[in-house]
Amino acid sequence: MCGIAGVLQCGGGEVKPDTIEAMTGCLRHRGPDGEGTYYGSGIGLGHTRLAILDLSHASDQPFLDDEAQLALVFNGEIYNYIELRAELQKHGHVFRTTGDTEVLIRAYRQWGTGCLARLNGMFAFAIWDERERTLFLARDRFGEKPLYVARTATEVLFASEMKAILAVRPELRKPNLRSVYRYLARGDLNLDHETFFAGIESLPAAHFMVVDGSGRGRPQRYWEPSAARVPAKRPAMIEGFRELFLDAVSIRLRSDVPLGSSLSGGIDSSSIVAAINSMRAERSIEHQRTFSARFRSAKHDEGRFIEALTRRMPVDAHNTWVEAEGFLEEFATLQYHHEEPMASASPYAQWQVMRLARENETTVLIDGQGADEMLAGYSQAHGMFLAHWIRRGRLDRVAMELGAYVARYRDIRVPLMFSAYYLMPEELRDRLVARYYRAQRVISPDLRREFEPSHAPAPAPFPDRLRNELV
Repeated sequence: MCGIAGVLQCGGGEVKPDTIEAMTGCLRHRGPDGEGTYYGSGIGLGHTRLAILDLSHASDQPFLDDEAQLALVFNGEIYNYIELRAELQKHGHVFRTTGDTEVLIRAYRQWGTGCLARLNGMFAFAIWDERERTLFLARDRFGEKPLYVARTATEVLFASEMKAILAVRPELRKPNLRSVYRYLARGDLNLDHETFFAGIESLPAAHFMVVDGSGRGRPQRYWEPSAARVPAKRPAMIEGFRELFLDAVSIRLRSDVPLGSSLSGGIDSSSIVAAINSMRAERSIEHQRTFSARFRSAKHDEGRFIEALTRRMPVDAHNTWVEAEGFLEEFATLQYHHEEPMASASPYAQWQVMRLARENETTVLIDGQGADEMLAGYSQAHGMFLAHWIRRGRLDRVAMELGAYVARYRDIRVPLMFSAYYLMPEELRDRLVARYYRAQRVISPDLRREFEPSHAPAPAPFPDRLRNELV
């Protein structure tokens, strides 16, 4: 996790060094291994480095390609950098480093904005092209790495965290009342390009933006999810998923620093730990470290699942106990780093796990986040699925799915409750959600009148609610 920041002066004015230094000063917690700046005509870039690949100073940033007059600041990791380097070498590129940073700037030099289609990774980066006097900003397909942008009459600012922008432009510290309304009325945190600050936007996931020297430029989408062709037979489907999963785990093991796994006891993180264990010999992994959050409440603690796995595999297991008192004591610090409201207290448990890993000299954690979404593992997903078939009049399919659910879980009240909810008109669902959040008690009538009509459903690229929710 590195930190990137920059200022583009519209018209080519000088960017003051103290501006960039103030921005990177807010990002040092993201990059404790190094810090650098770059200044050109009308541009200033800053970077704080967390070294993961090529730990030498040769990969320090901002990374410069003097011949092409390019400067790069980059947060993230390009997992397929080895394959891309080999391809770029065939095009005549000569490399002086062994990491992914130089691969990224060379990929841009070779393919321009088309390089994004070739990247397998999580990233947010900025490339200043001195010849063209353009600033290329890009963010990965699912928005794993953050990138915030603010525009004033004379400049464009960007950073990995909003606090870096606010540190130099405090006048932007004004609330985005529409975002506030959406959060209070519906618990909505999926704001796309908006943030909770009126003057700061987020570059959306799977988008890039080319900003010219006068500050003009708009986000453009470079990727969107599409329906996959799934094998008709179950064994082929399972084997295809298994191959993708193992390949995804394997490519993420590329690291020049110690790595471990976040183990919650769920099927996703447990599968990752088991997969890494199966690759220990070929990847020369002597000891796999796992880091887990434990709870005093038997209802919430998954220690029995964690221990069932760690007893069977040769892992170096570490646990941290999450306490309510600790959450209250550290809430202000956690919120400072989170920058936006939290949907639940679960980020504190993750915070504890990451800190435990750092205390045990483990820089990278391979986590299991996202499997419940991708594999429709949440309870409401069953309701969406049933509602889909009810709308199509396929009561035979509904009966088959309910029979399978009862055989495994016994109680069908939860899927039936959610299916009834998803069969309701959108307006009625909104009223129920507002009542759940007790919005009428905290939202002023003026705020409600101004922003309630502006609510619009998210784009729906797929024909059913379930797949649209998964993206």
